[in-house]
Amino acid sequence: MPLIKRNIEPRHLCHGTVPEGIGNELECVTNNTLSAIIRQLSSLSKQAENVFGDLFNEANTFYVRANSLQDRIDRLAVKVTQLDSSVEEVSLQDINMRKAFKSSAAQDQQVLSKHSTPNSVADMYNGSDRPPPLSTLTAYREDSTDAIKFYSDPLYFFDLWKEKMLQDTEDKRKERRRQREQKRCVESSTLQREVKKVRKARNRRHEWNMMAFDKELRPDHRHPQTLRRGASSEGSLSPDGRPDLPDYPVPPLPVHATCNFAKSHDYVPGNAQPSPPVEHEYHSIDVNYKRVTYAPAEPHTADRVNGSILPPADYNCVPPSPAQGPPIPSAQTAFGFPLPPTPHNGVLNVGPGYPLPPVPPPGPPPPPLPSLAAPSHLPGHSKGSRAETKPVRDARSDLLSAIRMGIQLKKVQEQQEQQNKREPVGNDVATILSRRIAVEYSDSDDDSELDENEWTEPTKMDTSKLPKIRDEERESEFGFVHGVSGPVVTATAMAGAAMYELVRVGHSELVGEIIRLEGDMATIQVYEETSGVSVGDPVLRTGKPLSVELGPGIMGSIFDGIQRPLKDINDITQSIYIPRGVNIGALNRDIKWEFSPGQSLRVGSHVTGGDMYGMVFENSLIKHKLMLPPRNRGTVTYLAPPGNYDISDVVLELEFESVKEKFTMMQVWPVRQVRPVTEKLPANHPLLTGQRVLDALFPCVQGGTTAIPGAFGCGKTVISQSLSKYSNSDVIVYVGCGERGNEMSEVLRDFPELTMEVDGKVESIMKRTALVANTSNMPVAAREASIYTGITLSEYFRDMGYNVSMMADSTSRWAEALREISGRLAEMPADSGYPAYLGARLASFYERAGRVKCLGNPEREGSVSIVGAVSPPGGDFSDPVTSATLGIVQVFWGLDKKLAQRKHFPSVNWLISYSKYTRALDEYYDKHFPEFVPLRTKSKEILQEEEDLAEIVQLVGKASLAETDKITLEVAKLIKDDFLQQNGYTPYDRFCPFYKTVGILSNMIAFYDMARHAVETTAQSDNKITWAMIREHMGEILYKISSMKFKDPVKDGEAKIKADYAQLLEDMQNAFRTLEE
Repeated sequence: MPLIKRNIEPRHLCHGTVPEGIGNELECVTNNTLSAIIRQLSSLSKQAENVFGDLFNEANTFYVRANSLQDRIDRLAVKVTQLDSSVEEVSLQDINMRKAFKSSAAQDQQVLSKHSTPNSVADMYNGSDRPPPLSTLTAYREDSTDAIKFYSDPLYFFDLWKEKMLQDTEDKRKERRRQREQKRCVESSTLQREVKKVRKARNRRHEWNMMAFDKELRPDHRHPQTLRRGASSEGSLSPDGRPDLPDYPVPPLPVHATCNFAKSHDYVPGNAQPSPPVEHEYHSIDVNYKRVTYAPAEPHTADRVNGSILPPADYNCVPPSPAQGPPIPSAQTAFGFPLPPTPHNGVLNVGPGYPLPPVPPPGPPPPPLPSLAAPSHLPGHSKGSRAETKPVRDARSDLLSAIRMGIQLKKVQEQQEQQNKREPVGNDVATILSRRIAVEYSDSDDDSELDENEWTEPTKMDTSKLPKIRDEERESEFGFVHGVSGPVVTATAMAGAAMYELVRVGHSELVGEIIRLEGDMATIQVYEETSGVSVGDPVLRTGKPLSVELGPGIMGSIFDGIQRPLKDINDITQSIYIPRGVNIGALNRDIKWEFSPGQSLRVGSHVTGGDMYGMVFENSLIKHKLMLPPRNRGTVTYLAPPGNYDISDVVLELEFESVKEKFTMMQVWPVRQVRPVTEKLPANHPLLTGQRVLDALFPCVQGGTTAIPGAFGCGKTVISQSLSKYSNSDVIVYVGCGERGNEMSEVLRDFPELTMEVDGKVESIMKRTALVANTSNMPVAAREASIYTGITLSEYFRDMGYNVSMMADSTSRWAEALREISGRLAEMPADSGYPAYLGARLASFYERAGRVKCLGNPEREGSVSIVGAVSPPGGDFSDPVTSATLGIVQVFWGLDKKLAQRKHFPSVNWLISYSKYTRALDEYYDKHFPEFVPLRTKSKEILQEEEDLAEIVQLVGKASLAETDKITLEVAKLIKDDFLQQNGYTPYDRFCPFYKTVGILSNMIAFYDMARHAVETTAQSDNKITWAMIREHMGEILYKISSMKFKDPVKDGEAKIKADYAQLLEDMQNAFRTLEE
């Protein structure tokens, strides 16, 4: 233990107590003190001896372990240097996960502990900054990796290693396959063959088995049972593993596997001498065939069906005639025996030196093999051409048969090994490393990891006599439903589809979007009800992503989540329900719009993406500016004259690189793609909402991002609707995402009645509003599309130079849709079941807001402001959606459930809300309202002091407070009740202009400053002024301050309201002057 250091200089030594007359006890040391010191030193020396003994033992143990480890390293180095991985197989059976990736959790002995830390180190530790708790840290790193697992899960590093190792193994396997394909292409080009990539339709395992044999050791396929099993995936082996082919040493006649044969005319069941069988049939894809020409024969009339030849398959006939090619040496030619010549009549003339093999007894006719195309004409031959000979049995044929059987047995073992390789990869280190080494050092050309849908390069076959497939019969744009799970549908035969491609599912043509691709399997999220969709239903690929139509007619309309016009659907169907699979244009093609071409645009002018080429009078609030799509450019060859046109009429024609393109007043844009801009600009103008608590304390900017989280009943929808009604935006896009339908019906009912004055004319605000309604009773998957539809519409009007506000009510329902789809896809869930990419999706949505310099000419600026309502369950702001949103947005309007229960609306909690745009707006305030910034700062200080004093009042009461504190409490109550609180159902208070907000706040702060000054200046005098005196003598002033909000900006006007507020300030000054005197 640590000792206190003392400098003792005793001058006296005594046996017991300190003698009298000695004032300081340190001048004398008793025997007891000396003995205690000696005992303490003895215990310390014993403890030090024990510690050093333990250290010596531990060091000795480390030395022994180090020597043992060095010996193991030396032996391993010798073994590694002697190991050749290309020749000798590395045994990995002794490696397991615990030995490779785990260490002992407990040490052998704890040498040092926290209690033995030196004092200096302990002081340094205690004086340092505390690390932040893990609960306050984000659970994910920048690469979306779960960071908590690095500290809590010991197996997490092994999982990361296993995933990386398996991915590297897959990449290595694909690289080796690509190299083999390149080598194969080079060899094919050397042989001057025409290579055509076609999808393989045969059994790959059977072809691999056939390719393993040498050309002279190909299995014989003359046996009828073997022929009937020709299409089996078990190759040419019988079920017991033995070859079921007799060893006939005859010259093989190779025939391609896809050729079909017809029965000979002269064959009769029971005939003693049937036709010679096919002597050698195999399914190789990399050899050139022996070409033999035969005379064609006319098929039976009964075999013609609809103009095509459908003869029964017979395996006791002469093969058809393929095209000429270089001959391949067979088993006999390899031993020096030439092939017999082939006559022109299609019959093999067998000389005396080339006897034919014995004919097997005829069996029942086998079933016909399926064929992709009609067979070619059949060869004919006569009965006299058949000759019966005795089998040839010699040493050479027996040797070939034995070799063939041995090779087949070897192939059975290789097939078993390949099947084992196809088993799922285990989770132990040995399996993973053995798989990697097998791929890394394998010299075999046989790739057991090849996919079943691999593209092959077979030898070009003669298809001159096959019927040609017409263009309309080629592979179409259709797939087929494979499975249905709620809004998620899986489809097959979707090779060539793209991510986020729009598809039509089922016979009802339900709208869907591809969200995952695996081979030719596509996963589709359907934006409509999927009841009735069954397996096998068609899936039509449209070849384009989910897009929206942009043009005149958007304002004043209401769309669903995928921009289907609900009013037009109601007019057509005369029903309140939306039928499934309805396919109607988003914009009305029948309405004529007044088109005015650009004044500076002429034929021959050069235009580029974003340039304005005309204007349409959409309504009295919106002048719809027609812009060239961002990706187009060229020279004007036609520009429509002024007049009335619908959105399908051509109003502009451009020519670029000798290619002409026509444009209408409508353009189509993918919803998931951001519209390009020239430059993003910093925000400098406030988004005025008409709510005093928002405009004064927590302002937002045009082009900013705002979140409104709050529990049920706190007023999120009312604030969103108030912004839509009274904000200083040019265009409003209101997206109802997953909320109740009565809220959208309320918008449709109230908005047409609300008006605004433009150039002295009263107009309905519905003319500047577009609604995207995807209520809670609509399909869940369409909620995601509704958010992207709304932001795409907002970007389109932003490019015209307008300031757009988009209200998303609510993003929590959108996140729930993501969770629903993620669960159907069996993705790994994160916090509360939401997908791990929730934050990335929210960020990609909010980052589309901002103030920009628009693309094209003339130069213009626009902005998109996003106000997203968040509905955390139970008002819990630690909800994943709320937490992810607060890390993205710049303004936080937190709604308080307690304020809402006290009927304090807007229920914005002024203690937890914040805005990061206050500094960006200082220049605007200094220019237009220079006194506002100090007023806002002072009001926040008063509200914060009131919150601190409230706790003291609950303990000691209000009467024990100082007079200045009493003034702070009363003025804070005045600010909360008469400034922050606002009645949205009254004509005078539902909308508060910013000049009225500044006037009310200015008089309240002025009253606070005058009251504190009066109390502080008279505190030391005999005539003290207290808060009771001020309240008694200035009751009328306080009533006027509370009544400032009742000024109606519409009836009274700005000038009268400013004059009344100035008069009230003068009355306050006179009243306080009188009170002090």
